[in-house]
Amino acid sequence: MKILVVENNSIVASDIVISLSDMGYEVVKWVKTGKEALEAVHELAPDLIIMDINLDGPMDGIQAAELVSKIQLVPIIYLTAYSDNTTFERAKKTHPFAYLVKPFVEKDLGFAIDLAIDNFSKQPQASTITTSPTEHLVLDAVFLKVNKHYIKILLRDILYVQAERSYCKVFTVEKIHLLTMSLHTFETKLNSQDFVRVSRSALVNIHHVDSFENHSVWLGDQEIRISRSFQDAFQSKFLSI
Repeated sequence: MKILVVENNSIVASDIVISLSDMGYEVVKWVKTGKEALEAVHELAPDLIIMDINLDGPMDGIQAAELVSKIQLVPIIYLTAYSDNTTFERAKKTHPFAYLVKPFVEKDLGFAIDLAIDNFSKQPQASTITTSPTEHLVLDAVFLKVNKHYIKILLRDILYVQAERSYCKVFTVEKIHLLTMSLHTFETKLNSQDFVRVSRSALVNIHHVDSFENHSVWLGDQEIRISRSFQDAFQSKFLSI
């Protein structure tokens, strides 16, 4: 997962970068100002931002977060030495996904990241943010927790998902991920019109379907059986002549 660190104190920033690296995360950049943060979001499209509220320059972290939300929907963790009500109320209006008060230890940072990603994953997958009458940003990815950190998977790269008892396997273009959740839970969290059930144990991405018949669907060379009770719902997703 790519993380952008926005912190004006070089000592604190260095500690954060080291802690994130130790936890297996990739720090794509460290910047000191809100202006630099906006430029980094445009350039790097980070998966998560750790944003200090007190920044160098005319723009503080809360103002920067408001502008970031118009560029990209991304989980933001506020970092501050202040815990007063006024600051908290200002920060709350920008809907941060987690909040961390200095000083903190590495475990606190890890918990904040877990909380931010969990809150972010509960956002409707099809939701959009309107930045102008003609510009929309769409949430098009999920974060899968692998070991101790989260991996960003684009929805378009998921081929299909298969149930394995209380687990499920996510088959992507590049590899297979094993998740400790049921297929029903994964489907509910996904909340995407691009995926359809073909049986009690399989969910397919309709954009990767190459052909189908009454009882089978093919994604490349991979054949997946379609249960009778799911045939009508599956076929309704496609225009056939």
